[in-house]
Amino acid sequence: MHDEILHAERAVRAGARGYITKQEATTKVMVAIRQVLSGEIYWSERAAARVASKIASPAKPEAAFPVDCLTDRELQVFELIGAGRSTRQISAALHIDVSTVETYRARIKEKLNLKDALALLQYAIRWHVASQSGNSGNS
Repeated sequence: MHDEILHAERAVRAGARGYITKQEATTKVMVAIRQVLSGEIYWSERAAARVASKIASPAKPEAAFPVDCLTDRELQVFELIGAGRSTRQISAALHIDVSTVETYRARIKEKLNLKDALALLQYAIRWHVASQSGNSGNS
């Protein structure tokens, strides 16, 4: 769930009026749509509980989820690295120059305190696998 909460927080900061997790039943999706259409904000119970827990925790967000410190674009690059994409493939997918991808990779390594490209790749793959296997919260 770590990556889903990260996306939920970013979506709300970007102006989303609602967020529902992938695991929710269709009936909950309909409730969420109706609530947002009526002008209210909707957060699924799981997402709201996780965010509330995170806010109540005395730990800094970076300590709980180091990836939280990445910008939206850095997170996109990080996710693509974890999916096994090469620098050229990331460049093409995001419509940015290869040198720009390299800059993002360097910033990500610095922010996550990773010593080299291999450490970045390993961390990104672990993140990707965890997010694909039910969002278990392991990072």
